Amino acid sequence: MRATGYLSNAVHHYAVEDNATVMIDYAGGVRGVVDVRWHSTVKRDECHIRGTEGEMELSPLNGPELIYPGGRENLPPHANLHYPIIENLWTLRSAKLICWLAERLPTGRTG
Repeated sequence: MRATGYLSNAVHHYAVEDNATVMIDYAGGVRGVVDVRWHSTVKRDECHIRGTEGEMELSPLNGPELIYPGGRENLPPHANLHYPIIENLWTLRSAKLICWLAERLPTGRTG
């Protein structure tokens, strides 16, 4: 596997980039490209996944419709688009803390 990334401050001159492109070459010859930008006045919220057997269309990315070669599904997003990922991160963090405590409390070891 090999990955190459490009980023720049094409419009905004912040301490972080305003656009980035990553190309990933996977084992077996499959290639993936991720292109994100947040400096354009053109509203885009697109996600396309293309393969040798078909394509998945998830545009708008925050919308409910998923279209794939075998059909389509309506999967409405959470009312707070960021809540599910925050919930997952919190759950993971909490689980790690509980495991850490469970390992150390019986022995009295805390470091």
